[in-house]
Amino acid sequence: MFRPYLLRRASTVSHATPPVERIAYAVPRYSFVIEGDVTVADYDASLGTIETHEGKTFIIGSTLAEGNAVPWQDYRANLHYRCDQSGTCTLMRAGVVVPNARLSL
Repeated sequence: MFRPYLLRRASTVSHATPPVERIAYAVPRYSFVIEGDVTVADYDASLGTIETHEGKTFIIGSTLAEGNAVPWQDYRANLHYRCDQSGTCTLMRAGVVVPNARLSL
């Protein structure tokens, strides 16, 4: 849906010409996110990947995976994710937040 906005230009000649009208359209930018909870099924520290029982795979990177205080494979916990339309995700779990994970297709 386009919404026209009228822009008026101030006239420098005060006696002869009426103001010029232009129409500018506001183009909407749509985006979406997916969000949910999954259960960690497998964690590979060498590849930096987390696989879930629901079939999703997240890439967190091996350097970030090694630096976490709570290892992912200690217990099969729920994992909350929020991903934007480009596949960049934020993963959250008790005590751990990964801000730049990638959803693997």
